[in-house]
Amino acid sequence: MAGYNQITLLGNTGNDAEMQFTPDGKPVAKFPLAVSKKKDGEAQWFTITVWDRLAEVCSEHLRKGQQVLVVGRVELDQWTGADSVPRSRLAVTANTVTFLGAKSGRLGQDGEPEPAGADSPPF
Repeated sequence: MAGYNQITLLGNTGNDAEMQFTPDGKPVAKFPLAVSKKKDGEAQWFTITVWDRLAEVCSEHLRKGQQVLVVGRVELDQWTGADSVPRSRLAVTANTVTFLGAKSGRLGQDGEPEPAGADSPPF
């Protein structure tokens, strides 16, 4: 049976999206996303990665503290720290990012607005 890997997160950005480029010139941007736990108010932090045109749009328009809805896939990052201790974290590669608030809009992987009702979240 084939697996299915999708996560939907609603939260606030911890910083502006930071744009970088791969050695072959492909745009990639990352930003931290805080998702609050309902009971204790603590936040769970995720590192969000976006690629190509969506990376460019997020880098241009996404600001610290902005509320966004992210839909993507979860990946496990593993590395060994400088202290030789193995470390890991969950990271999310976004397929869509919806900017919420006065200037809201859902952006697909190509960074272009998606038509209303296209693949709408279940809430």
